Amino acid sequence: MRIDRRLLLVALLACIVAAVSSYIHLPNSPVANALNNPGIGYSDINTLFSTYIGGGDGWFDKDLYQKFRDGTKFCPAPYLHYKFEYPPLVGLLWYSSTCLAIQTTFPSNYTSLEFSSLVQRAIYVHYYVHAAALSLSFVALSIVLYRTCRDLGLDWRRSLVFVLLPTSFLYLVYNWDPIAALFTLLGVESYRRGKYGWAGAWLGLAVATKLLPIGVAFVLLYELVQRYLNGDREPLTRFVPSLAILGGGPYLAMLAISVEGFRSFVEHHASWYCENCLSLVLFRDFTSPLHHVFSMVAVPIALMIVACIDIGNDARKLYTASFLAMTGTILFNYVFTPQMMFMIAPLALVALPTTRSLVIYLVADAANFGIMALFFKELEVRKLLAPYLGIEVRWGQFEADSPIQMIACVRNVALLVLWIYLLSIAMSRSSEA
Repeated sequence: MRIDRRLLLVALLACIVAAVSSYIHLPNSPVANALNNPGIGYSDINTLFSTYIGGGDGWFDKDLYQKFRDGTKFCPAPYLHYKFEYPPLVGLLWYSSTCLAIQTTFPSNYTSLEFSSLVQRAIYVHYYVHAAALSLSFVALSIVLYRTCRDLGLDWRRSLVFVLLPTSFLYLVYNWDPIAALFTLLGVESYRRGKYGWAGAWLGLAVATKLLPIGVAFVLLYELVQRYLNGDREPLTRFVPSLAILGGGPYLAMLAISVEGFRSFVEHHASWYCENCLSLVLFRDFTSPLHHVFSMVAVPIALMIVACIDIGNDARKLYTASFLAMTGTILFNYVFTPQMMFMIAPLALVALPTTRSLVIYLVADAANFGIMALFFKELEVRKLLAPYLGIEVRWGQFEADSPIQMIACVRNVALLVLWIYLLSIAMSRSSEA
């Protein structure tokens, strides 16, 4: 059996990047400490553990948390015992890691005086579970991307570019978007191969991990509805049940576990402010409700426009539409956190047709890296730029005059240029057909 050395190289480099990212984001990150830059080592995995398990924030029953601190050992569950802002598959992974951490590091009997030191031990077990899950997802994602490029006749080095993107190093073990990205790419690949039941299943899992892949699911669903109306009924009847069960089922399970937890999940996202969003160039107050209005109007319109692309059996159109759907859902949203680039990157590296468009994407990714690399260094950056830009020297990373938001704007504009460019190509091809 012949070994594909290129695939081996991609997988090996993905393992190395995963190891580097895992080391960078260790609790009490040695890299961040050495660089005196918390943004380099920041990870939601660690911060939220300290918040919910270590600090007791967001608990519905404060007395129960106090008992937990005082020596009542048990496994607190997200949504049920405390607020949790992430979708149900992340919640399941989170519950597994926190329970394992507590059961393996907390003794049967402990006191409130020992609690903080026990939490500091437990966070490492918790972190290793997530680092392993994210690293495996990243390696698998890189392999699937390599095979996709090979099958479509694209340069295999596009998969190498993905592995070595700045985002891959800084945001891999940061949040759970790489898992959603893997499920999304598997869903689009299954669709391309005519395995519509699997396509719905993978996209359902993606939606249950991060809600944003729902844009891709919507566009593919619309395409299958058109085919159904034209007499090709089987693809839709396979796609919809698996998408509904694996995409909607986990959210119904969350609701069944705790109505209060589900409500707090919805309220958290509904009340969030503009975070690195495109509409900040229009509405300068990042807390303005107009960002929500813009998102509620722009995202549906963008998806309806993308749905007009006649995908048919054209693999390139499929990936172009998927890229446009994912990017439109994220770019026009009122929240565009830097780790979300993970869900755009694999689709971009398949869909982007020219070297120039790839260069523009690399500019966007480099800017995305700068968001967290400079997030906690904002005051120093403001001091450097103040004489030239006339900005105030103060903290305010989400304010319109912040250098962080200037960097985010570069990323957003670059993606907007690519979105318009690919949309124009796709629409012209559809009109010709």
